[in-house]
Amino acid sequence: MNTDLILKTENEKSQIKLVEQDLWMAVLEQAIIDIDKLKRKKMPNDFTWTLEAAKRWVNGINFKKVCELALLDPDYIRKKFLNFIDSTDKKYKKPPRNVKNMRN
Repeated sequence: MNTDLILKTENEKSQIKLVEQDLWMAVLEQAIIDIDKLKRKKMPNDFTWTLEAAKRWVNGINFKKVCELALLDPDYIRKKFLNFIDSTDKKYKKPPRNVKNMRN
């Protein structure tokens, strides 16, 4: 049995998993950017997403699946997203640079 072939295959699988994780992290990061633009009223006129739609997405099954695919705790990340969406202008802070900063 050729162990080099097996190890290489396992290494490739591991690399693919990391790339997939990065992809789903990017989905969450884009959502943060879009929510930030919505809050600052900087979205293009033809943009149809609203803060209410963002809340529905965050509370839905697709958000949970995206978090799981990014290897993040969906409940923890959901709480962070909802806090960010609901923050008022007085409490408003810039969003985290990336989702990795949201990890518990």
